[in-house]
Amino acid sequence: TILGVSIFMTDDDSVIKTAEDYARMEGVKLSIGMDYAVTQAFWTNVPSDWLLTAYILVIAFSFMSERKRGLWNLVCASAGGRTKLPIYRLVVLLLASLIGAASVTAIEAVTGWIRYGGFDELDRIVQSIDMFQNFTIPMTIGQFWLFYGFLRFIGVFVVGMVFWLFFELIPDKRLAAIAFVLFAGLEYVLFTILPGNFVLDALNLFMFISPKNLVTSYEVLTPFDLTIGRLEAYFVAAAVISAISAVVILLVSRV
Repeated sequence: TILGVSIFMTDDDSVIKTAEDYARMEGVKLSIGMDYAVTQAFWTNVPSDWLLTAYILVIAFSFMSERKRGLWNLVCASAGGRTKLPIYRLVVLLLASLIGAASVTAIEAVTGWIRYGGFDELDRIVQSIDMFQNFTIPMTIGQFWLFYGFLRFIGVFVVGMVFWLFFELIPDKRLAAIAFVLFAGLEYVLFTILPGNFVLDALNLFMFISPKNLVTSYEVLTPFDLTIGRLEAYFVAAAVISAISAVVILLVSRV
């Protein structure tokens, strides 16, 4: 295995982690096929990611409609209204994220099949495509589309939760929108200027907007003396951000 190569004989946790992850690819059989059927969705800063983000922001923004219509007092006065409403909204956001991510990913996959063929290659190993040789989880192209759709679902849900959180914390919608735009701008600057830092990279809003780098590159992060792959960090960060946002939203809504 890669751990047996002398250059990797080290106590460096990040090197060992890298070796173990790439060792999963041993014995995987690669083959030639219609790469463009998949890579066409990754050639640019996919506009579909931004459309998906806009879609979920509109969904989250619609949660504020009862305040605009003067229904907030009625909601608060109803039995369990302050608790039930955010739970219903959470379910709506989950379903909207799932439907949006599934639809966009399916459209990209079908577009590739129509333009380049490759529908009969869904059982081909995705690492056969040069772009994904640093993606260390062996899977077929069919499985990869499902997995990437899942990454998108998680990402768009997190973005929606953060946006919703701003509007719960700041009652004035204009101020909330300005605060979110400023926050997003700062996140973008940090994401582009200081990559590779766990707090500024794995926890960055723009990593959730477009998770493309998670499947086209490999990176090990070492936050707080821990060793974790960038992909694993994505899942951990998503869980933490979503949980904190949900708890804060629930508490604020009960005030």
